[in-house]
Amino acid sequence: MSKSRARLIVLLAALGVGLAAWIGADVAGHLANGGYVATSEESERAERVLRETFGVQRPNMLLHVTAAVDEPAVGQAGIELTRHLKALPGVVSAQSYWDTGDPRLRAANGGSAIVALRLGGDENAAQRTARQIVRDFTGRHGPLAIAATGEAPGNAEALDQGDTDLVTAELIAAPVILLVLLLVFRTPLAASLPFAVGVVSVVSTMAVLRVVAEFTEVSTFALNITTLLGFGLAIDYSLFVLVRHREDGDVRSAARTVLFSALTVAISVSALLIFPLYFLSSLAIAAIPVVMIAGLTSVTVLPALIVLCGRWLEHGDLSRFLPRSAKGPVWGRLAELIMRRPLRWAVPVVLGLLVLATPFGHAKFGLTDERILPPDSPVRTTAAAIEREFGQGSFDPLTAVLVGGADPAPYAALGSEHEVSKVDIESRGGVHRVSIALSVPPYSAGGERLARKLSEIRPATGEVLRTGPSVAFAHTKDVIAERVPYALALICAAMFVLLFLFTGGLLVAVKALVFGALSLTASFGAMVFVFQDGHLAWLVGDFTATGYLDVTVPVLMFCVAFGLSMDYEVFLLARIREEYAATGDNERAVVAGLARTGSVISSAALLIGVVLLALVTSEMSVLKLLGLGLFLAVFVDAVLVRGVLVPAFMKIAGRANWWAPPVLRRVHSRLGIKEPSEEVLSDRRRVGRDRH
Repeated sequence: MSKSRARLIVLLAALGVGLAAWIGADVAGHLANGGYVATSEESERAERVLRETFGVQRPNMLLHVTAAVDEPAVGQAGIELTRHLKALPGVVSAQSYWDTGDPRLRAANGGSAIVALRLGGDENAAQRTARQIVRDFTGRHGPLAIAATGEAPGNAEALDQGDTDLVTAELIAAPVILLVLLLVFRTPLAASLPFAVGVVSVVSTMAVLRVVAEFTEVSTFALNITTLLGFGLAIDYSLFVLVRHREDGDVRSAARTVLFSALTVAISVSALLIFPLYFLSSLAIAAIPVVMIAGLTSVTVLPALIVLCGRWLEHGDLSRFLPRSAKGPVWGRLAELIMRRPLRWAVPVVLGLLVLATPFGHAKFGLTDERILPPDSPVRTTAAAIEREFGQGSFDPLTAVLVGGADPAPYAALGSEHEVSKVDIESRGGVHRVSIALSVPPYSAGGERLARKLSEIRPATGEVLRTGPSVAFAHTKDVIAERVPYALALICAAMFVLLFLFTGGLLVAVKALVFGALSLTASFGAMVFVFQDGHLAWLVGDFTATGYLDVTVPVLMFCVAFGLSMDYEVFLLARIREEYAATGDNERAVVAGLARTGSVISSAALLIGVVLLALVTSEMSVLKLLGLGLFLAVFVDAVLVRGVLVPAFMKIAGRANWWAPPVLRRVHSRLGIKEPSEEVLSDRRRVGRDRH
C-alpha cells in the first residue's frame, strides 16, 4: 500500500468516526429496556376484553403512598394526586384507593395505599413518562410519602444503570488492555494501534445502534454487549494482523482470515433473529454490522496506519523493562507433547468439561424482574415494601377472562393450589374476570405451572382467555423452545459450509462444530452454579440469586460464545491449513500452526476476556452473568480446546482431517477459499524479510 493511499484511508476513517460520533451521541436516549417476552394473541384479546368490559388495564407503574390513608387531609391529598396524574400526557389511566374505594388498593393496616397507573405508548414512551413521574411526584408531598415501582420505572432505571455500568466497564478494561498490548508488542506505538482500531469500532457501534433504533426497538443491553463485543473483536483482529505483519511484512493472508472470522461471528449472532423477542433480535441486528465493521476496520485502517508509522512502529522497545511473553516455540513444543499421547491429554480435558457442565442439568428458567437491579434500587425496595404490605402477586395476577357463557366455578377451586394466595371473581355483562394472586414470583417455575394448569381447565361452553406475567412467561418459554432447533440448524449448517469452503476438510469442519459446543460447557455450568444456586457469589459481587436463570440468556450466550469460538478456530485453522498446503504433512502442520498462533490466540483471548470480564462490575445481575459466562467460554476455548483438544484430535485423525468425498472436493476446488502454494508462501516471506 502506498503512503498516499494510506493517508486517504486514514482521512476517510477519521471523517467517518467524526460522523459516527455525531450520529451516535444520543443513542442511549433511543434505547428501551424490554422485549423479554413474546407477544401472544390470546393475551392481547384478553387485555382488550378487560379494558372494554371492566375498564381495567394492567398497570405498568405503581406509586406506593405511605400515609394514614383514612385521615381526611390524606384523603384529599390522595384525590389531588390521582387527579394530577390522570391529566399527565402519556398516562392512560390512574386509579387509587381514594378515588375508587377499591380495598385492594389499601394496605390492611391503613398505613399505605397504591396508585396504579397505565402508561401509554411503546416501551420508550412509557419509560419517558415514568421518569417524569418519578422526578415530579416521588418523595415527600405534604402528608404523602411517595415511591415508585413497576415495569416502566424498572425498565427506565435498568436503562440508566446500564449506561453507568458501560462507562465503568470501559474505564476498568481500557488500562488493562493497553498493558496487555504493551506486553505483547513491546513498543508504545505498536500497542496503541489495536486500541485505536477498537475505539473506532466502539464509536461506529453507537452510530449503528442509533440508526437501527430509528426502525425498530433496540434493547439497552444491545449497547452494553455490542459495544464491548465490537471493541474486543477489533482489538483481536488488529492483534492478528499486526503480528502477521511483524512475521513476514504481508497482511493479505491475515486480512482474508480476519474477514472470514468476522463472517463466522456475524452468522452465529444472526441466529438470534429467529426469536421474536426484540431483546434478542435487536442485539443481532446491531451486532452483525458491528462485527463486520470491526473486521473491515482491522484490514483497512490498521494496514494504513502501519504504512504511515513505518519504522517508528518499532521505536521505544520496552522489552528489557517487561516480563518475557510466551513465544511460539513454547506452543509448538506443547503441541508435540500432546500429539505423542493424544488420548492421555484429551480424555481428562473432555471429562473435566463435562463435569463442569453438570450443574446445567438442574437448570430452572424464568424471566428477569426488579431483582436484577442493585439491592438499594428505589424500584426494588419499593416493590419489596408493596409485597410485604399488600401480599405477593396483588398487582400482577394471573387472569382468566371467561366469555360466551363459560362457568367460573372450576377456577375458584384454584385457591387451594399452594402457588395461589387469593382468587377473586368479578362478573359483568355475562363476562367473568378471574384474578388469581400468586404466592410465588410470576416469572418462576411455580407461576408457569399455574398458568399451564389454567389452560387445562376446559369449560363446557364459551371460551377462556388467559393473560398476566405468568402466561407471558409460559408462552415465551414455548416460543424459545420451538425456535431453538431452527437457530441451532442455521448456525451448524452455515458454519459447516463456511469451514468446509475454508479448509476443504470434512472432518475438520465437523470437529470445529463439536469443539465449539464443548467450549460452552463450563459457561453453562457456571451460570447455574453461581447465578441460580448462589454459590461463590462473592466472586462477582453482590446480587440476588433468584433460583432460576432468565430463559433468554442461554440462547444469547450460545450464539455469541459459539461465534467467538469459531473466531479462534478460524485463526488456528488458517495457519494449519497454510502449512499443510505447503508440506502435505498433517502433524508438522498442526505443530507449526499452533506454534505460530498459540501466543496470538492466548493474547487475543486475554484481551477480549478482559473486556467481557469488565461486565462483572455491573450492578445488574444479568450483565454479571453474561460477562462471567462469556469470559469462561473464551478462556476454555483458547486454552483447553485450541491448546489441547485440537492438536490431540488432529493427531488421531491424521490425513483424514482433510478428507472429503469426490463430489465435495469438486465443490471446494470450484468455490472454496484457496490457500497459497508453498512457492508463493516462500516468496511472500522473502519479500517480508527484504522489507525489514
